Amino acid sequence: MKKYILILALSLVSICGLLYGIDIVWAPLTDLPIPSNSVNGSCIIYVEETPPVEPSIPRSIYYLVHDQASARNRFYRFLIHEPQSWQVLPDLPGSTIGEGADITIQYDRLGYPIGIYAIKGNGHQEVWWYDLNRNYWYPEPIDRLPNAPRYGSRFVYGGTFIDPEGYPRARYYFLVANGSQEFWVWCPVVPVHGRGVRGIYPPPYWEPMQSIPSFAYNGSALTYAQCDNVPGQRAMYAFDRADHYYDYFYRYTIATNTWELMEHHPWSYLGGGASLQSYYLPPNDNLLIAFRGEGDACKGYWTNQDDWVSADDPDVPTIGYGSDMTFGKYADGDPAVYAIFGGNQTTFKWGRVTGAVEPGGEQTIITSPINEPELRILPNITNTKTGVTLLISPDVKELSIYNNSGIRIKSLKCKNLTESFWKPITSGVFFIYAETRDKILKGKLVVTP
Repeated sequence: MKKYILILALSLVSICGLLYGIDIVWAPLTDLPIPSNSVNGSCIIYVEETPPVEPSIPRSIYYLVHDQASARNRFYRFLIHEPQSWQVLPDLPGSTIGEGADITIQYDRLGYPIGIYAIKGNGHQEVWWYDLNRNYWYPEPIDRLPNAPRYGSRFVYGGTFIDPEGYPRARYYFLVANGSQEFWVWCPVVPVHGRGVRGIYPPPYWEPMQSIPSFAYNGSALTYAQCDNVPGQRAMYAFDRADHYYDYFYRYTIATNTWELMEHHPWSYLGGGASLQSYYLPPNDNLLIAFRGEGDACKGYWTNQDDWVSADDPDVPTIGYGSDMTFGKYADGDPAVYAIFGGNQTTFKWGRVTGAVEPGGEQTIITSPINEPELRILPNITNTKTGVTLLISPDVKELSIYNNSGIRIKSLKCKNLTESFWKPITSGVFFIYAETRDKILKGKLVVTP
């Protein structure tokens, strides 16, 4: 009898691991041109180039790293589409980058990337800007950080809002770390496509947010998540290796400006190089992927369940100081996470979640969204004879329609209705843009003759 009970128990453990864990398949990519480590300030970001017209979408990984041999801040682009290769881009000018360097994307008002913001770490307070359309760094910093970044610092995009003067602004959150509790948000105006960053709009501003509850050091990590279990459905999640001895996992709710210590933590020790990244499937991204740092441990986290699950894989190499992750898509359009592993390695890999079910089995993340989108276009694709119905949130007052060149061609008054009708007179690709009190809604429409 005891034998059968033991077999049943082992079977249940196996089933639970299948249901509540996640499967990530990792595969190698072309090695980095320069090894990644924290001294070199290595960091990566995924960019889906504009204009995003299916099916040929140029997808790239941008890599910023300091080359100690030549004393240059090198900048590279990895082409995800075949033939996959690294391209050399202009160096980031000025002082040397190092520990705490980070890069993040600048979006235009249609929601498409037009630039990259960079902070240098290494005690430097400059904010730099790279023009994706012209492939060059602006020759001088566009702003300054409120405090000096060093090891553990993070600079992360965190959504958009409408300011009191009616300008759409982005949020970029800055975790100072380096033994500090400071947490700031930087709010530049979201530009019209192709209009740059300076001299046209009101200037960006910094605003102090509620301090992270403990002193952040190396091993800190930060990511933005649009999750369905917090007010406003927007949050930041953070690892914090405090005082070199105690490790914490926090959630910051953007709508309330509050930090919350989460009950569960995946590991007893967070090493240098810890990383945290949302694995996004619209309209919500209830899954995070995490690296422990100073080891080879990888886990998944369900934001709406506050539950860590196993994702360890033998193909994950040792994770050292200077590792980084970014979420994007692979060449075939499937979601993927890209990773560099620090520790002076040239290893570069991409991982794909091939199977995952939220605890309780309510949602398979591959196929079932949780909420309906706030802007729906029906039908899509349409034609010049049929027209299109736009289903919208009730607090949208106006819809703007742009052509593929970023020029506004139509404005539609909504008057608190939940739908609006438009009949295009020409074929092409169009972008729908709308504003609510605190959100920016976007959509793409394909019109055939």
